[in-house]
Amino acid sequence: SVNIQDPTKVIATQWTAFIGGAVKGGSSPVLSPDGSTVYALRSLAGSDAAALIAWNTVDGQLKWSLDISAAMAEKSPTAQAKDVFSSPSVAADGTIHIVARDLQSTTAQRGVYVMAINPEGSVKWVYKGGASGTNLYAITPAIDAAGNCYVATRGKEIWKLTASGQATVFTTGLNDITGGLTISNSGMIYAAGKGNTGLFAFDVNHNSLTWTYNTDFGGASDAFTGALRSAQATIAEDGTVYYVTDDAGGGAIIAINANGTSQWVYKTAGAIPDGGVVLGEDGTIYANGGTDTASGLICLNPNGTLKWNFATETIVQTSPVVDNRGYIHIIDANSNYYVVKSDGTLFASTKLATSNTSSPVMDSKGRIYISVMKDGIPTMMCIESKASSYATASAWPMRGQNPCRTGRQK
Repeated sequence: SVNIQDPTKVIATQWTAFIGGAVKGGSSPVLSPDGSTVYALRSLAGSDAAALIAWNTVDGQLKWSLDISAAMAEKSPTAQAKDVFSSPSVAADGTIHIVARDLQSTTAQRGVYVMAINPEGSVKWVYKGGASGTNLYAITPAIDAAGNCYVATRGKEIWKLTASGQATVFTTGLNDITGGLTISNSGMIYAAGKGNTGLFAFDVNHNSLTWTYNTDFGGASDAFTGALRSAQATIAEDGTVYYVTDDAGGGAIIAINANGTSQWVYKTAGAIPDGGVVLGEDGTIYANGGTDTASGLICLNPNGTLKWNFATETIVQTSPVVDNRGYIHIIDANSNYYVVKSDGTLFASTKLATSNTSSPVMDSKGRIYISVMKDGIPTMMCIESKASSYATASAWPMRGQNPCRTGRQK
């Protein structure tokens, strides 16, 4: 028998929910370990305070909303969260970790705040750090197997915070750490910075900068926010580190050996300062094409040669997701949602909303969650597309490696 599906009906919206405020940069949703809750961060806009919001994944009903500025007040009564560019991450016990900056207080009182939030929405602990005026960009906390979380600031520092909020501060010597932040099983942090800071590896076990790689890095002028790149590193099971970047004449997808030497570089027509690489179960490499619409989704063989690319209506600055069938899900800047087969042909597509700057997250039932602008309103959407799950056997099937976005090597 032959089952013919109408591609226009394969993708179905299950529910939508009001986010409010504003969604800045590449801030993206994450899921609880049991998949029952989806979380997202919003920035201050109008009467809506910057907040961490939780919805029920079954029907999109609001569970709770946490005012980030009110949580900051524990450390400083004048603190206010305004623009939040990072995403939450969730530990194995369900604790949600977020990081935000305070640029509204006097310079002497400003700081960067890391917060641990209990699954029911109460504040577990708040840590304030950084010299006066320390800034922050798109750093999503990485979480190791012991439940320690790691964040980085634009003030040369990486912070390790235990499950109880005890902090250790490492000084990297590198300016403007703005994106990346993943952690290997051996305790190596990979992150990237503004301009020619490039990609680097920092060993938290020995408090040492292990290597830096900035050969194929440019000014990131096409990034979400000015020249502040937010792409996140990907770690394969063998320790290879993948990254997307920008250079003087376009961009590149790079593969770096664990010792910091270049394995290969694939040059791209478009700059790719945001988004990142995901991996198929067979090691196939997928990345967003950045500012080149003809390369909206790029597929590479494990040796770095081009397998195929898939053109999108407009640029793609967010990471793809690989599902259990080996199909790739990607959403462009105009909120066009594509499901592409592993051979590079289109399975289904639809227009979700007006625009998108968030990377989708997929749960163990194959449902996609995404923050979009719909009719001028920041909106959370739950989408089904016939997938049964994300690619659970993949070393890195989505941004942050898993639905909790812990950023930890599998």
